[in-house]
Amino acid sequence: MNIIWLFLTFCYLLHNIREIKSQQPEEICFRPPTNPNPGRPGKRGPPGGKGVKGDVGPTGQCVCDGMSQLRQEIQQLNHEIQSLKQFQHSHTDKLPHCSVGMKDRRVRDEDITASATYDSGINTYYLPQYARLDNVLTGAHVGAWVSGNREYNELWLYVYLYVCLNTTCTSFNFKRFGRFLQVTAHNNINNIFVVSAGNWIQVDLKSPTLITGVVTQGRPGGHIVWDQQWVTSYKIAYGINQTSFQTIQNSDGNDLIFQGNTDKNTKVTNMFPAPIIGRYVRLIHITYNRYAAIRLEYLTC
Repeated sequence: MNIIWLFLTFCYLLHNIREIKSQQPEEICFRPPTNPNPGRPGKRGPPGGKGVKGDVGPTGQCVCDGMSQLRQEIQQLNHEIQSLKQFQHSHTDKLPHCSVGMKDRRVRDEDITASATYDSGINTYYLPQYARLDNVLTGAHVGAWVSGNREYNELWLYVYLYVCLNTTCTSFNFKRFGRFLQVTAHNNINNIFVVSAGNWIQVDLKSPTLITGVVTQGRPGGHIVWDQQWVTSYKIAYGINQTSFQTIQNSDGNDLIFQGNTDKNTKVTNMFPAPIIGRYVRLIHITYNRYAAIRLEYLTC
């Protein structure tokens, strides 16, 4: 019996030991009792020492570069605004900024055409491609477009007959013909050779373009007889294609007649009542001094 009692006692103690070992540490850790009346906190301790310096971070992008570029763009815009204000009332100053490209040849020769040109088929001195603002006389051309038609070219025959019937010439007398022209010029007999009103010079801008005005000049000087030629009045027609044109009109619904030049070199600017949009723009001459000759440029502002 004693042996059995001892064995049961040993098993009981062993079982209790295993239960104690299986318990979590926090469950058996000593916890001090909570103080129901805590005292005042103690004084703050001295600051800790300086920590270890951290690693250098990656190189960033400074936003000042973008701001600098923005400031430059703003300054450039302000400069352009001031430039616009300076020439908004001066039409001549608009040429460097607002031209379609007649003078600087952005408009190609083949994009400048005319309904009729003086001496067409005989020589190439008077072609519409020479109607560029500030063009000058050269050995190859007269520096302007000179209007013409069939009746004008045939009139040379009558002049020839007039000179020869009043002289004893068997061939063309250039000396007497030149004298005839000089006399008529000195007597202020204008428009000796009549050119029908309605001839036009056309510029193809290649795409619909906003046009605000036109600047014109006469034929450049250089000849005693032929340097007093300019257009004194004209109309403007425009269109998106070459089959349908409309003219600029006044408030009464009539074609607006623009006043042209009074000498050969002074630039005369006519601003339109309202901007027009067209690919093809025609200047149709109406009246002229001695002969219809012109240089021109269109404006876009």
